[in-house]
Amino acid sequence: MISGGWIIVTYSSYPSIIWLVLAIILLILFGSLIGMIHKNIKSIIIAENSEKKLLEAAKKLKEYSRIALLTIISAIFIMTNRSLFS
Repeated sequence: MISGGWIIVTYSSYPSIIWLVLAIILLILFGSLIGMIHKNIKSIIIAENSEKKLLEAAKKLKEYSRIALLTIISAIFIMTNRSLFS
């Protein structure tokens, strides 16, 4: 976040507020999804019956992974196409 903020500040032309808000929201959303995935994996590892816990959490993990993939692709698209929000 610090390096991204520095890049925004040092650009010759400042980005639009819409672009800035979308980029920050997508990065925060991506970070929260990774945290949710990590929490589920951690609970599987420490469970006594990890195979059963894995089968229970597999659907959630797949869903979170797909949403995280779409979020990171959206963030890359928005961050590389800054001129769309001028």
